[in-house]
This record gives sequence, C-alpha cells and structure tokens, in this order.
Amino acid sequence: IAGHEYTHAVTEHSANLVYQNESGALNESFSDIFGSCIEFFSQSDGRASYPDRNAGQADWLCGEDSWLASTALRDLRNPANPDTVGAGYEQPTRYRGTYWYFGLGDYGGVHQNSGVQNFFFYLLCEGGSGNNDGISYGVTGIGITNAEQVAYRALTVYCTPDTGYRAARIAWLSAAEDLNPEWIGAVGAAWDAVGVQAVYAMPESGAPFSGPEGGPFSPATYAFTINNNSSSASGWGVSHSQAWVSVEPASGSIPAFGSQAVTVAPSAAAAGLPAGTYADM
Repeated sequence: IAGHEYTHAVTEHSANLVYQNESGALNESFSDIFGSCIEFFSQSDGRASYPDRNAGQADWLCGEDSWLASTALRDLRNPANPDTVGAGYEQPTRYRGTYWYFGLGDYGGVHQNSGVQNFFFYLLCEGGSGNNDGISYGVTGIGITNAEQVAYRALTVYCTPDTGYRAARIAWLSAAEDLNPEWIGAVGAAWDAVGVQAVYAMPESGAPFSGPEGGPFSPATYAFTINNNSSSASGWGVSHSQAWVSVEPASGSIPAFGSQAVTVAPSAAAAGLPAGTYADM
C-alpha cells in the first residue's frame, strides 16, 4: 500500500497522468505495478499460495495484508477473480471488455479499468497462454526485474498527462526498444492479449442503420478509420460483415503508424429488408 501511494508521487512528478478516464486508470495501474514490484524486491516469494494470501510474502495481490472485505483489494494475476477480490469487485482483463466501466463515477472508472494494464504487466513478467475474455494468447514473460525497468521508463519518459491505453502500448514498446529490443516481442504480445492491439478501428462502435422496408436507410454511410500503431506495415481485411452492407475498401496494407479510411454503407441487398434497425458490428 505504501509503495502504491508513493508511486502516485512519482507519477505526478513525471508523466503526471490526469486522474480521470483512461489516463487515470493507467495512473492507478502504475501504482499497483510498482507496489507489487516493491513486494517482490523486499519479501519472500509467496506466489505458490495463490489464490490464498500469506502475510509478509510477495505475490500478485494488492492490499492483501490489510484488506478485510476479501482476500485482496486487487489482483494483478487475475483482476477478474472473485475468489481474490470478491464477487462484484471484479476488474476487466480486456480493454473495453467484460467488467469495463463506461460510466462517469470514480473519475471515469480509474480504480476499475486499471485492471487491464495490471494483467498486461503480469503477463509481461510471468508469461502465459490461454483465452482472455475471447482473445487467444500466448506470451513469453521477461521476468519481473526486466519488466519493472520497462514500466519505469514507459511511465517517466514516454507517458504524458493524457496518455490512454492506445498510447500506453506505444510508450511501453518505445521503452523496451530503448532498454533491450529483445523484449519488444513480449511487450507487444502482452498488449495483444489484453485487447490493446496495434491495428484497431475508430470509432469502436458498430454501424447501425434504420429505415422503412426497402429503404432508404439512415445514415447513408458510416466512416471508420483503421489505425496502425506499429513500427512496421500491417495488412488488414474484413473478416465478417452482413450481406446487406458494403465495406470500401475491404482490405489493404497500412504503413507504420499510418491509417486507412473505410466506408460502410447499405448494399443493394438492403432493398429486401423489412422496416427496422440493423447493426453491422
């Protein structure tokens, strides 16, 4: 707990992450991360006891030595584990996934949405494979000693006050490149595992159309931008779409740190639809 709070001072005098929404969630997460790192530096290894706790031993639990309502206040190994954090207090392990908080309370969910970077850091340290809220992943960890170096450089050199999760991925990759390029692959794989991927579309919502039978449907089109937050070119394509919409273009290659405009519109097949609202997700 002391390490967590002290890290808030480090953050305030370095990146100064705004304590609201995604930047605030990252602010909280960095404090959880370095609080855990301090435990591993100064205490005996208690990881084998998970999901139980042993007072005075290092593990991936936060506040476990003093929290009474449940085993721990937070859990970096599995932020969504009700056996450690208590039912109803699960955090998301995937960006904008299950348990993600979209509301305005708690400064936009700074204590809730911190779980995504927490789980990312656990995977970067320990590695692992499986399915995270719909994402199949396999990460080879680089160890706590290495990962904490990347964390500190990402926070103090590359994060800025308004850094969100998308920019945090770039910050961590830049820090890894500075310290040891051999760590870049693990950093990227760990971010992929929590749903913060190099290639993503904005806005992240679907494309709902509505209108009378046979149309016309409104709006006439939706505009999306596919972004590539990677240092290398990346191919992309539409894996699934409704038969009554057209996507232009439907595939292509985006250069490093580039973008591609994409238009989604009702196709000729939409003329056969009855009245209603339809969403292409």
